Amino acid sequence: MLRIKTLNERCNGVASNGGYEYEVPFTLPGETCVPKVMQEKGKVRLALPLEILKPSARRVRSDCKHYGTCGACHLRHMSYKDSVQIKTELLLKSLHEIAPELKEVLLPSIKAPRPYGYRNNIRFYIRNGKLTQRKMLSHDGFDIEECHVMSKSTWALAEAMVSTLPPSVTEVEIRENAKGQHMVILSSDVTIVSNIGVHSLYWYDTTAKEYHHLSGENTLVHHVDVRGERFFFEIGPDAFFQVNTEVAGLLYGYVSTIVPKQGILYDLFSGTGTMGIIMKKAFPHLDVTCVEIDKEMVQVAKKNMVRNGVEDIRFVKEDVRLLSLTERPDAVVVDPPRKGLGAESVGHIVHLAPTKLIYVSCSPDTFFADAALLLEKYELRSLRMFDMMPFTSHME
Repeated sequence: MLRIKTLNERCNGVASNGGYEYEVPFTLPGETCVPKVMQEKGKVRLALPLEILKPSARRVRSDCKHYGTCGACHLRHMSYKDSVQIKTELLLKSLHEIAPELKEVLLPSIKAPRPYGYRNNIRFYIRNGKLTQRKMLSHDGFDIEECHVMSKSTWALAEAMVSTLPPSVTEVEIRENAKGQHMVILSSDVTIVSNIGVHSLYWYDTTAKEYHHLSGENTLVHHVDVRGERFFFEIGPDAFFQVNTEVAGLLYGYVSTIVPKQGILYDLFSGTGTMGIIMKKAFPHLDVTCVEIDKEMVQVAKKNMVRNGVEDIRFVKEDVRLLSLTERPDAVVVDPPRKGLGAESVGHIVHLAPTKLIYVSCSPDTFFADAALLLEKYELRSLRMFDMMPFTSHME
């Protein structure tokens, strides 16, 4: 029997027993449970709760039949309000570890307008003609019969499509925009020929690691509402786009309140140009430069600039770690991948010496590692959590 003491950064319960530290998902502080050990790494055991002997007052009955098996949603054993509060508390705990005096910089968290059916991008595995997902703490798959994070139309498409796919297809990714149009990406090691009637169809060659357009349009267009203004962004099969369009709009809107209204702005890791375009349209006197290493994303970003009626953004195809820009900016916006900036990129940014740095992160671990370096030259003024992926441990 284990008694859960606290939650870690993955929102998993932590307990100690017999010289081992246990990490147990689907549990809450104060609960006691019977563990089933799934993995062991030194003195750390990863376990699933076979039985909750003493439930927390915060515990609720999950609304998903796959909860406790699926490895995607961690927090469906509590209310949505409690899940946001717990993630906010974990963020504050991490903040204290690098700067205990900075408690007041943490602003109220932003909840998702729709905690259900919010995802515009979902990936399934295919096994024996059925949709599957990965089990928690295991690489084993299981057949799924429902999923609450996607729209009803995406789920209906996935169910209808899976029985028609050839056995060689191992994964399917579905992207959906607000119009209900779908981009489908089939993964296989052999050429796929299909008559799936969707807006855009691609085959991903798992051997060559290449995308091949099969039918329909080349791209999918999302619209994002930011402080009363509607923006349109074209994406390809490999382009990054936030999975929760509504929360993305709230995030970009918040960024627009803290960027300078004029001067020089560098948008690093700019992808398909989302933030640079939004800031330029909001503040035409800003001199915006977008930096992105992926050539195709730069080309799409240029089209998105025109699509949104914006002019005079400079696009630079370059690795941020090798940044050649030398003019001192008034502000820098960064939205790096999960691995964060790293010491090299932090060094470049510090050398540029922008007056203001706005850091959008999808990983508290790497954000706080970078923040610890940046605090040598900068003052942390504000920190805010956006619940981009409700009922999961992820936060933006």
